Amino acid sequence: MINSVVFLLAWFTLLTGPVDRTGLATYYGAGDGYDGRVMANGQVFNSSDPQMCASNFYPVGTVLVVCHDKNSIVCRVTDRGGNYLLDLSAAGFARLHPLSSGVIDVQVKVVPEPPG
Repeated sequence: MINSVVFLLAWFTLLTGPVDRTGLATYYGAGDGYDGRVMANGQVFNSSDPQMCASNFYPVGTVLVVCHDKNSIVCRVTDRGGNYLLDLSAAGFARLHPLSSGVIDVQVKVVPEPPG
């Protein structure tokens, strides 16, 4: 889980920081065989964890605030992605929009690493 200092930095970034990038996000892990696989960061993928995502645009380990409409989540890049800006876990995507949509527009802000 993302610790509380990073979580507070994430919400501060959401409220004050500029949007880093906009693009399309999709999801993976809802019954498609990814659950239980080891990701690029060494963790085991769990589609029920909304804090996991994959990306080819951000380095593994980067903490992101992902916004769609009025909803937002905080997640960490744990794996390399496909052709979209982000591949969210099914749980993360579902917190932003119903899974049935498949692909959504998102705004992404990078959360700076805590000092020290």
